[in-house]
Amino acid sequence: MFLSFGLGRVRLAYLSVALLTLAACGGSVRTNPLVVGTGSLAPGFMRLTFRVSGKLDFSKYQYTVVFNTSGSGSTPEANPNHTNWAAYSDAIKVAASGGAAYASAVQFVKNPANPHMPPVLKRLDTGPSQFQFIPNSNGTGTAFTVIFDRSLFNTSSMPLSKGWLFNAFSLQPNRLADSMGRCADCFRSPTLRVDTAFDRTIDSEINSRKIAPAARIVSIEFDNNP
Repeated sequence: MFLSFGLGRVRLAYLSVALLTLAACGGSVRTNPLVVGTGSLAPGFMRLTFRVSGKLDFSKYQYTVVFNTSGSGSTPEANPNHTNWAAYSDAIKVAASGGAAYASAVQFVKNPANPHMPPVLKRLDTGPSQFQFIPNSNGTGTAFTVIFDRSLFNTSSMPLSKGWLFNAFSLQPNRLADSMGRCADCFRSPTLRVDTAFDRTIDSEINSRKIAPAARIVSIEFDNNP
C-alpha cells in the first residue's frame, strides 16, 4: 500500500489501519477535578492542544499525537514499519463514534517474538480524575485539547523516560492526510522534558501539498507540570 506524500512515495504499513482500529469503541468527555482553574495543571499532568487550519471534522478525520516515551531519541515517523515501530510507545487519539467526538489514550503493544508485526493498540483505562477532552477548546472549532495524567502510560515493564518525542497525524482510513513534517518522514521532534514545567508550541513545517483545512496541522501545544 503506497501513498503519494511530499517528495516521495511512503509506505503506510498499517499506520492508518492500526491507529483507526479503536475508532468504533466510543468514549466520553470527562471532567477532571485535579485540574484547577483555566490555566493551571496538577502535578504529573500534561495538556496538549491540537490546532488545524480549518474547522475540525471528526467525522472524516482521526487526529492522533504519538509519543516515544522510551528514551531512544527517535521521532515517531509516518512510515513506522521500517523501524519496526520502535518509536511508537503511546498515543492520544481523537475520533468520532455515533456522531460524537471522543478521545482515548492508547499504548502500542509490540510482539517481541516477531518485531516486524504491527503492534496491537491497547486502550488504556482513563478514570475521571486522569483524563479530560475538550473538543472545541478555542471556541472557533479549529482546536481541541486533551489533559491527561502522564502516569497513564506507565503500564509496561519499561519505565517512562523523562525525555519524550512526538509526531502528530491527521488520518483517514488507508490514508495519511498530514503530519508535522514538510514530508512524511522529515519531522524531527524536539525533546519534551517532562520532569520540567513548560508551555511549548511546535509549529508544523511548511509544505506545498494540498491538504483540506480540517486536516492541515498548524501546531501542537504542550503544557506540562512535572
